[in-house]
Amino acid sequence: MRYGTKHDSQVRVHDTATIDDMVVIAGNVIIGKYARIGFGSLLLGDPSGAPITIGEHARLGPGTKIRASKHPITIEDEVSIGPGCIINYDNKNPGMPGTGPVRIGRGTILGPYCLINNHVDIGEDNHLGVFTRLEFYVTLGKHNRLRGCFLGVDPQDRIFESELDDAEERDETTTPTYVSIGDNNVIREGVRISRGTTKNADRTTRVGNGNFIMDNTHVAHDCIIHNNSTITTGCKLAGHCAIEDYVNLSGAVKMAPYLRIGRCAFITGNATVAEDVPPYFVSDGKACSVPNYEGIRRMLRQTRKQFTETDCARLEQSLGTMRDHLNGKVPLEQLLQSDDGDVRTWATWLRESHERKQQRRPRFKRGLETF
Repeated sequence: MRYGTKHDSQVRVHDTATIDDMVVIAGNVIIGKYARIGFGSLLLGDPSGAPITIGEHARLGPGTKIRASKHPITIEDEVSIGPGCIINYDNKNPGMPGTGPVRIGRGTILGPYCLINNHVDIGEDNHLGVFTRLEFYVTLGKHNRLRGCFLGVDPQDRIFESELDDAEERDETTTPTYVSIGDNNVIREGVRISRGTTKNADRTTRVGNGNFIMDNTHVAHDCIIHNNSTITTGCKLAGHCAIEDYVNLSGAVKMAPYLRIGRCAFITGNATVAEDVPPYFVSDGKACSVPNYEGIRRMLRQTRKQFTETDCARLEQSLGTMRDHLNGKVPLEQLLQSDDGDVRTWATWLRESHERKQQRRPRFKRGLETF
C-alpha cells in the first residue's frame, strides 16, 4: 500500500499485488496475485452484492474507475486496462454504478479512456483502442481489434424511442436488445453499431467472424453481417439489412432497409442499393451482370478449397448461366430445374428475394393509404 491509499476490511488484496498512491478501494473487492492498481484508481464494490474481481497479473492504469452494484465485475487474468478507463457506469447519472454484470476476458487490452457500460461480455485476447465505447448488452468474441468505435448504442428507431419514453413514464426498464460480435473482426474509428429492436425475433444486431469494418460506417439495428466481408469507409446500412459471406462494399455505399446482399458480391463505390444483390456478381446498385471473380477467388483461398481445372470450368459455366438470366435470356423457372447445384442454389436465392420484396410492398401500400 502506498501513500494516501484507502481500503476497508472487506477488501481482499493478495500479498504480491501492488497498489499505487492515492487509490481508493471499498466494498467487496478481490485483487489477485501480482495484479497492479495504478495511481488514483477507484474501485467501489457493493458490500452486499457480487464482487469486483481483479485477476492475476492484471494491470489497471492510472485513474481507472470501476463501480459495482449487485452484479459481478470480473477482470480476468493478464488483462491490461489503460489510464482513464471507466467500467460499469450509469448513463443518466455517471456518478452511480450501472445495473448489470461486466466480464473482460483473459489477455484483453483496453486502451486509454475506454468506456465500458453494463451487461457487457468481452472474450479473450481482444484489443480495444483509445476511446472505444461499449454500451449495453454487448457480447464480444475473441481476437477482435476495435479502434475508437461505438458498439451497443440505442437504435435510431422511432418505435424504440416511443417504447423508451413509455418505460420512463412508468419507471420501468425496456425489453433488452443486443449486439453480438464474433471472432477476429477489425472495427475501426467512428464505426457505430446499434442494438437490435423488439421488431426482430431475437432482438440482436449480429456481426460474424473475420470481418473488416472500416471507419465511419453505420450499422443500424437488426442488421446481420455474416463472415469474412469487407465494409469500406463511410458505408451506411439501414435497419434489418443482411450481408452474406465474402461480400465487399466499396466506399460510401448506402443500403435501404430490409435488403440482402448475397455471398461474394461486390458493390461499387458510392452506390445506392435499393434492391437485393444476388451472390457472385458486381453491382452499382442499379444493375449487375459481371461476375465478381476476385471475390470468388478470395473465398476459395480463405476456405482453402482445392479446385481442379474441371471444377473451374464448371464454375465458369455456372456463372455464365446466371449471367444469362440477369440479361433476360434464361427464365428463372429453368434455372430452378437445372442439373447444376450451384445454379439451383443461386436461383432459389433469387426466388426468396422476390418473395421478400412482395411481402414488403403491401406494407408500403398500406402506409400510402393513410395520407
